Amino acid sequence: MSLFNFSDSDIHGHIVHEMKVFKNIVEPINNIIETLTNKGNYIIIDSLDNINLKELKENEGKNYHWSVIKYDKLNFVIRRYGQHLTMYIKEDFPKDKWMYHHGGIVALTIHADSSLIDDDNRDKWSDKYWNEPFYDLERILGGIIKMYNEDTLHGVWNNLMLPRADYISVKLAFQGTHIYSLDLMVFCLEEIASTHMEFFAENQMLDKLKTISDRIGEPFKNNDIITKIKTKVVDDYYHGVGIQIKTSKGETKFHDVYSLTSWYYDNIFNN
Repeated sequence: MSLFNFSDSDIHGHIVHEMKVFKNIVEPINNIIETLTNKGNYIIIDSLDNINLKELKENEGKNYHWSVIKYDKLNFVIRRYGQHLTMYIKEDFPKDKWMYHHGGIVALTIHADSSLIDDDNRDKWSDKYWNEPFYDLERILGGIIKMYNEDTLHGVWNNLMLPRADYISVKLAFQGTHIYSLDLMVFCLEEIASTHMEFFAENQMLDKLKTISDRIGEPFKNNDIITKIKTKVVDDYYHGVGIQIKTSKGETKFHDVYSLTSWYYDNIFNN
């Protein structure tokens, strides 16, 4: 059974050196920041005094909402699900120094547990949160930025180092190549990967399709032939845009931009 006995250092080494996970997430993070910025789902903070996020407009999904907060050279990518926030910190610096300047990409989670609020104040807090979903973040973001600049985020779990209400928990998933929680790391990476694929499909893939109308009638994959390219989005329904093909068996199939991004990237971009 020792064959399946892996040490933490073995797992860490595989993630960092073999899979190059923390280097490879830079491009997806950049794509998400750029997409959200272009859509207007961001806010710029000029001062850490009295941080106000009330005007921050989120990119609203079915369950998860995404946005970006910018301060100086820092980008805070925020994924919000109810009272749970996942935060990714990326600093703008030369690509060749991605890992060494303040430790690269940072991912942490922030959770407001309303069950820890006393009965007399819970309803009041819920009403406040409903109208101001970043109410708690406004009060701790300055401290997080200070800890980032001082390279002390490893202590972010401690409410003495990051003063906050007792009902708020903050956990660090990873910083640069240092993994604080494998479970949280996997969770954070999965969210970035799926959102990157979604944004890429709805933007870069769709833009590419608009340039290849001359490929109708040409082979797509194997003996499949492109019969139609749809690029008009109706009511934000991106499943309706993509490529229609006729297979070698005479069947008609449609690959939307999500399918093309996941399975046929090379067929679109490298042909």
